Amino acid sequence: MNARAQNQPAGEPSPQSSRALKLRVSADTALAIAVYELAELLEAPQVQRVPFAPPWCDELVYWAGTPIPVFDFSRGALESADAPYVLIAAYQQDAGRPLDYIGIRVLGVPLSVVVEDKDFAPLPHSAPAAGLSWAQLAVSCYHDGLDTVPILDIQRAAQLKPVA
Repeated sequence: MNARAQNQPAGEPSPQSSRALKLRVSADTALAIAVYELAELLEAPQVQRVPFAPPWCDELVYWAGTPIPVFDFSRGALESADAPYVLIAAYQQDAGRPLDYIGIRVLGVPLSVVVEDKDFAPLPHSAPAAGLSWAQLAVSCYHDGLDTVPILDIQRAAQLKPVA
């Protein structure tokens, strides 16, 4: 019996693991964020298109009276579909500063997962959307038996620029 099974309740993180939220952004693409980054999940929100914006971030949603950019990482997927939910994710640029937010289009309710060091995987070669790479967006990646799941760096995503 391994140490996790003896000392950790089922589904609880060990010192070699972290809790995350797995987000399905398309039929063939998932990504993860840290649990503490979730601010709210909006079902069928009203969004506004942003002219001349990159296709992976060409929408805004108003949340708590503030315009929030909405990222759609399904734009590079084999089967892109308009995701009915927008997850509002929080990040902080510097200590002492107020939180900032981005929206992420998702197909459904996030799945709470425990990611262990042994599940590490290299970043996928597929692009999350035209003009983007997972190296620009992710801090790491894991494999859960079904998917190779990049772990999104919310702050980095909020600041990215398209690559040629």
